[in-house]
Amino acid sequence: MTHIAPGLPGFFSDGVEKKQKNPGKPGAICLRRPGFANPRSIPTIGDDMTVYETTNHQTIYHWATARGLFPACIAGSPDRIRLGNDEFSPEVEDLEPIEWWRWFQEFDRRLLQLIYDPSKGWFTLGSRLPPTGA
Repeated sequence: MTHIAPGLPGFFSDGVEKKQKNPGKPGAICLRRPGFANPRSIPTIGDDMTVYETTNHQTIYHWATARGLFPACIAGSPDRIRLGNDEFSPEVEDLEPIEWWRWFQEFDRRLLQLIYDPSKGWFTLGSRLPPTGA
């Protein structure tokens, strides 16, 4: 599997969304992405799933609010941010809503990016940094 990482073709550190065509099948689109520290299981990306990565605050805000998601953190841990009202979350967490500017402040401080499928509503937060020790 080819990894997208800073400095490699296909990676835009300026917050621009990106997607890549699957070289195995004409017209099929998939994302080849690095591993993530996020404990949530990440679905296999196949030919029926188009996945984007973005760090753009406006894109994230509009995508999240259009799906009824809200900025939140785990209660008592303001540095552990989440998007609340996630129907795909495998676990129930005690979340407290926070303001968008605080959420984005932590998002940028931790060098995160939103990885999402706009058609299915699936998403996760992942690191912008390349995987280590691979």
